[in-house]
Amino acid sequence: MIERIAIIGLDCGDPTLLFDRWLADLPNFRRLSERGLWGRLESCIPPITVPAWTCMAGGQDPGALGVYGFRIRRDWGYDSFGLSTNADVHVPRLWDYVAQAGWPSITVGVPQTFPIIRPPLGHQVTCFLTPSTQSRFTHPPELAAEL
Repeated sequence: MIERIAIIGLDCGDPTLLFDRWLADLPNFRRLSERGLWGRLESCIPPITVPAWTCMAGGQDPGALGVYGFRIRRDWGYDSFGLSTNADVHVPRLWDYVAQAGWPSITVGVPQTFPIIRPPLGHQVTCFLTPSTQSRFTHPPELAAEL
């Protein structure tokens, strides 16, 4: 038997709605919760999409990561903002540890995965911060044609 793990994050999703109120109406989530482990996670401060996902996947807080939101200062001035990208993440994330153990992974839509700098062992579809489908947004690159 092949053991597998799935980490499913619902950005801004209230777990009480999914696991208490709507679970009976969501058969796939119900089956996953019955056959696996699940739990409520506390987000980081600030609880904003980009730092929250990177904190969860990288195991550090926004201060250690230097990522506080969708935008990042490129220097100490107030006129050098840019979008916070994968290039701004300098710590290994969950899929990096999985690869070190020799296991492939699949990530889909995880914020701060564009541009693909260190291709994962497995497959990756970058996030909504990807500029366009003309950019390399998948690993392996030929996965883009399939999508």
